Formats: sequence, C-alpha cells, structure tokens
Amino acid sequence: MLALTAWAWSALPADGSIPVHWGLDGRPDRYGGKGEALLVTPIMAVVLTAVLAFVPRFESRKQNLAASGSAFATIWIAVIAFMAVMDVVLVAAAMGRAVDMLVIFPVAIGALFAVIGAQMGRTRSNHFMGIQTPWTLSSELSWERTHRLGSWTFIGLGALLGVAGLLRNEALLVIALVAAMPLQILSLCVYSYVVWKQDPNRRGASAS
Repeated sequence: MLALTAWAWSALPADGSIPVHWGLDGRPDRYGGKGEALLVTPIMAVVLTAVLAFVPRFESRKQNLAASGSAFATIWIAVIAFMAVMDVVLVAAAMGRAVDMLVIFPVAIGALFAVIGAQMGRTRSNHFMGIQTPWTLSSELSWERTHRLGSWTFIGLGALLGVAGLLRNEALLVIALVAAMPLQILSLCVYSYVVWKQDPNRRGASAS
C-alpha cells in the first residue's frame, strides 16, 4: 500500500482534487488533496497492524487469546486486505479511472463480514476481540452461544451486502447498513444476556 502511494504521489499533480468519499448512490460526494486521498488508508493500516501486534500482550486472558490465534490471524489479514482493496480503489479514482463504489464497497465489506463470521465461532473468551458484552465476558456459555449465533448473523449480513453490491441495489444496501446491522448488534446483546441468565456457572456481569 505504501509503495502504491509512493508511485501515485509522483504521478499526480500537487493541486489535484481527488475523490475521497462516496455516497450510498456510488457517486463521489467529497474531494480532497493528495495527502488525504493517498496517505490516510496506508497509515491507518500501519497503525492497526501495530495495535493488533502489541495490544494482545496486555490481554488478561492470554491462554484464551492464544487458543483463538488462528481466528485472530485470519481476521487480521482480512481487515488489512479490505483496507488494501479500498486503497487500490482510491488510487484508481485519483488516477481518473472509473470505479463503481456501489458494487466494490458492499462486496468488499460483505466479504470481510463473512470471514469474520466464519472465524467467530472459533474464538474463546477474551477482552480483545469478539462480541464484548458484560454477559459474554462473565459466562463461558454466553460467550460460546452468542458467538455461534453471531457467526451466522455476520455471514448472513455479509451475504446481504454482497448481493446488494452485485445487484447495484441502493435500497438493499441501505436496509443492510441502517436496519440489519443495528438489529444484529441489538439481538446479539440481548441474546448474550438471556444465555447468561440461564448459566448456573455465570459470574457477576462486571467480572473480568
């Protein structure tokens, strides 16, 4: 990503106006300079990589996080890959290429959600990744069942986003982002509490 930025930087004029944001209709709705268009995404990827590499060292449930290592690594790679795709799109737009964000973004974010969902059921209770509610963190049963359900809801939401992109269906994309996603988050929070209440081995909801 940094190499691509270096190449594009030298090829673009210093005072160019470059698309940096697109609306739900797939059309650019904000423009910026080279710095914003070319540097923000690679820098975010570097910072995120540093965070994902070092913050887990402070995890209090290190054994559980280590047992989730393969899921953690897969999600890490998927997130950086998504950012790389978006970086290529930004550079292509900056170079004057036609990019169809109404297709690219929903399909890319949908694929990311599907990967996260596929890995979610393989995680164990920790404070660093996963569905973090007071109830999943204080009940192994709540963590396991909530993440099992979350796996299917993330995959389903990813599929919905992908279909919205492939069909270039703006209404379906709005439904996925504005209705389905908040409903998914609310449902998983409520479900984690319901399972926690049923767990005879649960700890207090504030337990670490």
